[in-house]
Amino acid sequence: MPVADEPALNDVSELDNWRDLCGIIALLILVSIILPVPGTITKLLTI
Repeated sequence: MPVADEPALNDVSELDNWRDLCGIIALLILVSIILPVPGTITKLLTI
């Protein structure tokens, strides 16, 4: 096991807008899966 890890090869390059959008969409999906649905929305949707 090495004592020190090697630095990342590409840690100074910027992400483009497409990857930023994909990351935001992934976070929104994750939050919508984890958080419970509020009662007002379930009454509106009659779930």
